[in-house]
Amino acid sequence: MMAAPRYPIRPLSSVIESFEAGVSVNAEDRPAGRDEHGVLKVSAISAGQFLPEENKAILASELPRMGPSVRAGDVLVSRANTLDLVGLAARAPATFPHLHLPDKIWRARLIVDDDATARWLVHVVNAPHTRAAIRRRATGTSGSMKNIGQHAFVGIAVPTPPAEARGRMADVLDSLARQADVTSRLAKARRAWRRDLLSSVLPSASGHRSFAASPFQLRDLLHESRLVASSGATARKLTVRLYGRGVLAKAGSRSGSQSTQYYRRRAGQLIYSKLDFLNGAFGIVPPELDGYESTLDLPAFDVSPEINPRWLLHFLSWPGFYRKQVRLANGGRKARRVNPSDLLRVEIHVPPRHVQDNIAACLDAVDCEIDILTRLAERIEKFRRAVIDKLLSGELAIPDP
Repeated sequence: MMAAPRYPIRPLSSVIESFEAGVSVNAEDRPAGRDEHGVLKVSAISAGQFLPEENKAILASELPRMGPSVRAGDVLVSRANTLDLVGLAARAPATFPHLHLPDKIWRARLIVDDDATARWLVHVVNAPHTRAAIRRRATGTSGSMKNIGQHAFVGIAVPTPPAEARGRMADVLDSLARQADVTSRLAKARRAWRRDLLSSVLPSASGHRSFAASPFQLRDLLHESRLVASSGATARKLTVRLYGRGVLAKAGSRSGSQSTQYYRRRAGQLIYSKLDFLNGAFGIVPPELDGYESTLDLPAFDVSPEINPRWLLHFLSWPGFYRKQVRLANGGRKARRVNPSDLLRVEIHVPPRHVQDNIAACLDAVDCEIDILTRLAERIEKFRRAVIDKLLSGELAIPDP
C-alpha cells in the first residue's frame, strides 16, 4: 500500500490535456528500415521503454492512411494490450524518423509540455499503485486483450508534486531504469556470446580436430546409480531445471505414494529428466543436496574419473547435442521420454582431459557472470519499484542540488 502522500492528490487529467490516437493500417511483418515508413506494434511499449526494433513496415498501399508521426520525446501510452501491459507509458527516443502511431497507442498531450513533466509522467503512470488502478479499470472480453478508456485513464488519482520536484524525481528514477536496462542487456549479450562459444569449443558429431577428440559411447563414461532409498511418503525430493540451469530441492514437496520407490542421489552425480531431456534438463547434484532422492524418471549417474563432470554437463545440456537426439524419445508428443539404456548408446567425441578442464572453467565463469548480471538487474529493478512510490508521494525527499 502506498504511504500517505505529502503531495496533493489529483487526477491524471491535471497533467494530460488530451490524447491523440493513430489509425489502423496493414503492414508487412518485418521491421521498417531507417529510411522506410513503419508503424509501432502494441509490444513497442514495455516497462517504460520504447522498443524501436518492435515495428512493422507500412505497405505502399497504406501510406495515404498513415497515423501521425512519432516524435522524439512523445509520451506514448498503450491503450489496448494484455492486462499486465495495458496502460503502460514510455517516451519515444530519436531512433527512427518515419515511425507512425497505431490505433492501439495514444500520444499524450500535456498541459505543460516540458521535459521534466514528461519524464515524471512516465514514471507515475508505470508506478505500482497506478498500474493497480489501471488494471481495475481495464475492460474487454476478447481473449487476453484489455482496453483502458481515456476517461477512465485520466481519472486515476496520483500524487502531484510541484514542477520543480518532478525533474529531480525523474532523474533518480531514469538513472535506476537505465542501470537495470544496461545490466539486463549485458546479461543478454553474454548469453548470446556463450551460445557462439559453445558452438566453437564443443565437439560436433564428427569430432573436433583441433582438440584431437576421441569417440566414446556414453556407457563408457557413465554408470547409472540405483541406491534404493525412501518411498514417496517420506522422500526428500529434488528436481532438475530446464536448459542446464541446475538441480534444486523440490519446492513445496508433498508426501507422495507409499508404493513409489525413490533412489538416493549423491553430490557430483549427473542427473537428467527423462520427460524433459529434449529441453536440456540436465544437472549435477550439488553438495547441499547430497542424499536427496528422485524416482527413476530422474536417473542419476556416477561419472568416470577420466571425464570432467562440468564439461560433460555443458555438452549434454548444449542444444547442439540434445536437440539432435529426437530419435531417442519414446511415447506421445506431450510425454516423450528418453530412457538411460538409449542414452548410454549415444556416441560423443571427447577431447583430452586438460581441454575439458579449460572449457568447463571458461563456461562456468561465463555462467557465473551471466548469473551475477541477471541478479543485479533484477535487484536494481526491485529497488526502483520499492522507492518509486516513496519518491512520488514525497515520503522520500530528494534534496535540492
